[in-house]
Amino acid sequence: MKQSGSMIQTSQPRLHFVNRLFCTPGETFGPRIICDHQFIYVEKGRGTAEIMGNKYTAEPGSLFYYGPGEPHRFEADGEEPFVLYGLHFSPDSVEGDDSAGSGSQQVTILPADSMDRLHPVPCAEKRLDGIPYCSNPGMWPKPLFEEMVKEYRTGDSYSGIVISCLLLQWKAKLYRWLEAAGPRPFPQKEEAAWIRHQLERHAYETYLPGWLEEWTPYGHDYASRMFRRAYGISPHAYHLQCKLQQAELLLQETDLTVTEISEKLNYGSVHYFSRWFKQQTGEQPTRYRQLKRWI
Repeated sequence: MKQSGSMIQTSQPRLHFVNRLFCTPGETFGPRIICDHQFIYVEKGRGTAEIMGNKYTAEPGSLFYYGPGEPHRFEADGEEPFVLYGLHFSPDSVEGDDSAGSGSQQVTILPADSMDRLHPVPCAEKRLDGIPYCSNPGMWPKPLFEEMVKEYRTGDSYSGIVISCLLLQWKAKLYRWLEAAGPRPFPQKEEAAWIRHQLERHAYETYLPGWLEEWTPYGHDYASRMFRRAYGISPHAYHLQCKLQQAELLLQETDLTVTEISEKLNYGSVHYFSRWFKQQTGEQPTRYRQLKRWI
């Protein structure tokens, strides 16, 4: 077992807070510092990130990490704002206290020009346990973040145990991916990025295998393998994720009926759409809308 594997066995991270955030166009947070550790995972949208003087492009599948006292700032794109997962944690459990959410979330806001005065740290600089400031694992982390948010919001007597298991699973899978990716960032081909962009643009349409040959100079199978290597998911599965995100947004932000949303997303029937949506989210569309609009 490599060193990181032994660390996983002896260190149990502890959750302080986890959430899914829909950013508004141009929304920023920071410059700031926190007193614990945080992962920021970009599910959708684009923008910029700056950590310890290092500047990064943030896009779907990007993962950011920073620790206590490390200044950081994020800014969402004005046209394609972020949908982010934020996970605050400590590397080790607090002995004698195993309830989720009791860790510190203290945030200190810094002057607006403070990032300009920082000396950039080389991108190869590693943080906690070999985790870089920025990496791009693609879409595989999303289900784990979804489950952690769900359990954190459930907050019953079993949630702490479930969250602990999910955190260990996340840590192990992240290290496995980092070791497989090697010391340099995971390569992202321009063709794969273009396919992803087109899939997002065509989220309302029914998926067509011929798209890949239309958008690239390659055959379908080769383009599909290239996309999977870059993002850890097939083009068809990514398109379904994009379609689900649009369905969620339409339910949350519009007054369209479920039938109208089904038609807008090119589903054959509202019954098929409702069954598919429940399989993906665990809730019927109408119930999902009620839960998201409740305050």
